[in-house]
Amino acid sequence: MDFDVGVAEDKIDLRAFSHLKNMEDLHLEQIMHDNKKFAVISIDQEKWISLYNINIDTLDPSNFIFASDEAQATCDLAFSQEFGHF
Repeated sequence: MDFDVGVAEDKIDLRAFSHLKNMEDLHLEQIMHDNKKFAVISIDQEKWISLYNINIDTLDPSNFIFASDEAQATCDLAFSQEFGHF
């Protein structure tokens, strides 16, 4: 999978992990392996995401969809449907 921090449509969907509600819930680590840079995002003790050639300092909330975002999206959709806008 290709991920580009600078592309607004590129988002890491974390909604399946209800304990991850915002950036503060993520454990981010910058590592080097075989002279290659990786941003490692720990989901829990057994799951993580490794992003090749990404600096953790460039990641911000706009790069993720958090569990808390799903509730907001549901509210936005309900509001739009109530007024006949889709």
